[in-house]
Amino acid sequence: MKKILFICVLVSLLAAGCLIAPPSIVNFTVNPSTITAGQLATLTWTVNNASTVKIDPFSGNQYSSGSTVVSPASSTTYVLIASNAGGSKTATALLTVNPQAEISPDEEVSPSGNAPVVQAFTVNPSIIVAGASATLQWDVTSAISVFIEPNIGYVPLSGSQLVSPEYSTSYVLTASNANNTVTSSVTLSVNSPPTYTPPYALPNPSSSLGVLPMVNFFDINPPVINSSSSTTIQWNVTNADTVFIDHGIGNVAELGTRTITPSATTVYTLTAVNIYGSVTSSAIAVVNPAAGAPVVHTFLASPSTITAGSSTALQWNVTGATSVSINQGIGSVPLSGTKTVSPSITTIYTLTAINSSGSVSVSTTINVTPSAGLPVIVNFAASPDSVNVGYSSMLQWNVTGATSATLNQGIGVLPISGTRLVSPISSTVYILTATNSVGSITAPVTVNVVGVSAKPLILRFSVYPTSIQPADWAELKWQVAGATSISIDQGVGAIAPSGELKISPAATRTYTLTATNNDGSVTASVTLTVIPETGQPFIDSFSASPAVIELGESSTLEWEVIGATSVTITPGLGPVPLKGARMVSPNEATIYVLRATNNVGVTTHTAQVTVTFEPK
Repeated sequence: MKKILFICVLVSLLAAGCLIAPPSIVNFTVNPSTITAGQLATLTWTVNNASTVKIDPFSGNQYSSGSTVVSPASSTTYVLIASNAGGSKTATALLTVNPQAEISPDEEVSPSGNAPVVQAFTVNPSIIVAGASATLQWDVTSAISVFIEPNIGYVPLSGSQLVSPEYSTSYVLTASNANNTVTSSVTLSVNSPPTYTPPYALPNPSSSLGVLPMVNFFDINPPVINSSSSTTIQWNVTNADTVFIDHGIGNVAELGTRTITPSATTVYTLTAVNIYGSVTSSAIAVVNPAAGAPVVHTFLASPSTITAGSSTALQWNVTGATSVSINQGIGSVPLSGTKTVSPSITTIYTLTAINSSGSVSVSTTINVTPSAGLPVIVNFAASPDSVNVGYSSMLQWNVTGATSATLNQGIGVLPISGTRLVSPISSTVYILTATNSVGSITAPVTVNVVGVSAKPLILRFSVYPTSIQPADWAELKWQVAGATSISIDQGVGAIAPSGELKISPAATRTYTLTATNNDGSVTASVTLTVIPETGQPFIDSFSASPAVIELGESSTLEWEVIGATSVTITPGLGPVPLKGARMVSPNEATIYVLRATNNVGVTTHTAQVTVTFEPK
């Protein structure tokens, strides 16, 4: 039997070696990414292993590497198509063209106010393998809202976000204020991953326990600092799918450092997770209080460990403070006292004492042991937990032992671990519910919304996808608060405060939403780019749902292709119609490749199904 298995593997490897590898697009950029009509920008590209290289809307073949100056009259998405006998790859670069200001000679020119400024918008690394992640980072000033698409939404003025697209993707940042809207874009190139080799013999996994993540080190240097000073967290983790650090740091890479400025002595906890479970490690930053600051003599929980559904008492004694408060929804408290609490998950309570000389914060942790067999909510937090009107907070969670996880406020079913941006109009309590066959457990987190705005707020105005082919459809979505009238140009007209609309323009169009009340008007704009047809097949969609299954379960592949004479899906499916759906039940993580062909060329897309299992 072993000899037969060896021969099968050898034949597969030899067959794979005969295949021609598709081209790889090293880079495809436009600089600058935003110009005024009449200005110039430079397209630059590098492609490996391609027999033909085309750039739409140009005609003819291009060299494998080069650059060219462009000056389109309107916003344009340039599409690079690299092909050989093994397939084709595409990448896009968006050049945003702002119209020139038109001023009548007879009218007086008045200042229009400051436009938002995109100080930075980057992706690192700029090239990944499918299934890996990259980090988007941005820094915007003079804006009241920042929106990133596709699939991210509203974000704070500065921050970062892990992204894992299946295909090469151009991310577009739109920053708006009461006067202007500006955009910036970056492209993340996604290459096909290497052939997956399972760590166990199929069809059943090994009966031995899988390898948990390993925290090689997690420490703070220096560990003791004075008030208002900074220190550095540093960590090194291996064999983890996700790594999370609490106190607002969030998801991080397996290796890294972060500068922190805690206001009081703080215990930071790192949680590393893979399919076999999670491990944690903690480090403490000790902050020496300022001279004359309040003194917290005691702040503890008795008992400090409880079972889910039970209660414990917080106890504290403070001197020299003019105000004392405790987080987690407790609020102001006297200088000394007790408070009964019943957290549903392990929770850190922080007491903050303030006087004219400064503030001191002390934390205590109540460890909650779940009832036998119930899921465990490892963490559920909002970062930041207080935002201005119109801004977003990142919900982050990690659950083990659950078959499903849901979030209230109309969000619904979630993955077992992940992140979600929310933009509440008022202070909102989000409740995470984790369920398995034994029962359910819940955990709340509150996002406080502060501040007011006299003018209307455009909480969302987006178009997806941001580029289409002629006769295809895209969808406008919007949400506006505090307006007495709302409208969209390009013939749309008056609209409700929130909604969505399908559009199919014949050419590239910029849509502007205007929201008005007694205090004035605000606008936001989005551009839908219409890409001329290249003659190659166009894969409108190719997806796997669910993308993660347990061994023995099934996933549904769905696809729709335009302009192909033949369509195949490998491995295992072979020729398929232009549009359809098929159930698949792989025994291992599998990347399905859809290949659409006509007499002009070949277009490919991939969809991955990840297979997990419960260790014996």
